[in-house]
Amino acid sequence: MARRKSLTSVRKNKQDIAQALSARINEAYQGLLNPLSRAEYILQRHHVPISETEQVDDIEFMSEIMESREIIDEAEDRSEVESLVDQNNSLFIPTTCRVSLLIGVWAAEIQNTVKELEDTVGKARWEDVKSAAVRLRYLQGIERAAKKWLDNN
Repeated sequence: MARRKSLTSVRKNKQDIAQALSARINEAYQGLLNPLSRAEYILQRHHVPISETEQVDDIEFMSEIMESREIIDEAEDRSEVESLVDQNNSLFIPTTCRVSLLIGVWAAEIQNTVKELEDTVGKARWEDVKSAAVRLRYLQGIERAAKKWLDNN
């Protein structure tokens, strides 16, 4: 009977270890899927600190981000968010398409930034990687805010 309990205990211990390793592998995989978390991991491995409070030095970029965020955050109806994407007021585009265009505009910028990340990582230019990662964080924030707004309106 004692041997049976011992075997059960060993199996339970091995099962716990396997579950913990599986969870860790899944966490790593999810991290690698996201370009921002992947860049943050690479920077960490190269001893380049990056924090949530990092700023972008590009004043024009930050102005665009802040303006877009403010419009999304304070929007009471779709027309306020439409103004972010409708550069030509005489052009009729259905509201949901306009918000989707906003998301598309930022998605294109995100793609460009991810490409920049890949290029600078390949060249081991860590400060440039850090700068692109911070920029990507802001872009993803705007994209999330626009999608959340679209889902709720």
